[in-house]
Amino acid sequence: MGNKKKIPPACLPKSTSKFIPPNAVERRDSKAYYGLKPLWRFAEVWRGNSQEQGVEFCGADEFFRAAPNVLGKMRDFESQTWNEILVVAKDHNHEVFVSELSKDAQRILGIFQTNLEKIVSLRFSNLERMFGKIDPKTGAFSVLLWDPKH
Repeated sequence: MGNKKKIPPACLPKSTSKFIPPNAVERRDSKAYYGLKPLWRFAEVWRGNSQEQGVEFCGADEFFRAAPNVLGKMRDFESQTWNEILVVAKDHNHEVFVSELSKDAQRILGIFQTNLEKIVSLRFSNLERMFGKIDPKTGAFSVLLWDPKH
């Protein structure tokens, strides 16, 4: 009963897993939110004025005036997962490198969002785009800019 045989290490099955550096796990899970549906956050939206700044995209005040027209589309997005939005409909909604945005957009983002490499562009109509970032843990979309004339 108490006589257990010790198995020599050479007889144990060898592990087939390889060492995975800690940052590789982060990269592998960086799209884990794809199975989640969007939530909306507005705390980080640009609060500037497009006329004062001489830019074509809008700040919070202008966005909220346009909001009645975009709420229906936001509701439609909420019925989809991020995979459906960003992978299936990738021609309309996709990540964009900040360096590929207009110089005005880069300048404005640089004022209130430092160290952003990419943001997400969501298409609301032929011209209207919402730009923001997605929290990978919750799937929440933080609205940063509204561009009614993209």
